[in-house]
Amino acid sequence: MAKANRPTNELKIITININGGFMRKFGKNEDGFLDFINQYDVIMLQETHLTINNFKEENVGINPNGRTYPTFYSSRERGVAIIINTKHELIGDSFFNDGNYIGVRVMIKNRLYIFVSFYYHQNETNELLSQFLDDIRYKHGVRVIGGDFNVTIKPGLDIKKHNKSHEKRRETFNPVWLKRYKDVWRYKNPDVAIEKGWTKSTQHTGQLTRLDYFFMNKNHLSLVTNCEIPKDILPTDHRAVQLILTCDEQKKEERNDDVKGGEMGDEKLEVEMVEEVKEKKEEEETDEEKLSNLLENLRF
Repeated sequence: MAKANRPTNELKIITININGGFMRKFGKNEDGFLDFINQYDVIMLQETHLTINNFKEENVGINPNGRTYPTFYSSRERGVAIIINTKHELIGDSFFNDGNYIGVRVMIKNRLYIFVSFYYHQNETNELLSQFLDDIRYKHGVRVIGGDFNVTIKPGLDIKKHNKSHEKRRETFNPVWLKRYKDVWRYKNPDVAIEKGWTKSTQHTGQLTRLDYFFMNKNHLSLVTNCEIPKDILPTDHRAVQLILTCDEQKKEERNDDVKGGEMGDEKLEVEMVEEVKEKKEEEETDEEKLSNLLENLRF
């Protein structure tokens, strides 16, 4: 199906946890899934349940300019993929962690983008986020990270009912991530309550949560035209998040400025990270000294 007529200077992106059945949904257009997805230029998918044996790109059904970038895990869980449904040039190799994230660096209209589909399983630890930050550290371009993170960042807005497991995950979610990247939907919808901003509904408990996000570098937020959670709910247990970016032809000078800006941002963040670690270590040493002195006093 051809993409609907819309401005050529827009890049329309969607992220969605499809809860398995990738080849059914795409190869057979189950429940009109392919028709819906083909409205988008970039599609980020989580829980594809793809394996090397069950994936056949020729059966995906996207347009001739499109290409699928998958990573595999098992036919029962995890798995992520990115479909770029528009003319693009792949720059370098994709980078990935099996079943958890995949990233590609591409050129579209003379602008560099890094697209990442991320699935942060509820049993994962911060080690996965730290590995990703290392993987992407020196890859410059407009970073667009979409996915299911299984975390509610703002307790008053992103979850309806208090939940201890969500509180624990929120406390341990990598703070460096939130310093480096901006939650785009919340940036565009700062005060929208969970009743209008949920992406996961648990019917038997009445719980509403926002678990699905787009993250971008702060210095590229000016490219964001819109970010919303569409009302059309596909046959999956998550709602999609849609992002629209301005995608004008970029001049070489502007691209160089983008890269320089990214490097400066990373360098500044690196200093902040070192300072944080140093302060934390000093606090720990102070606590150890206090404990040591207390034990010494107890001996007399």
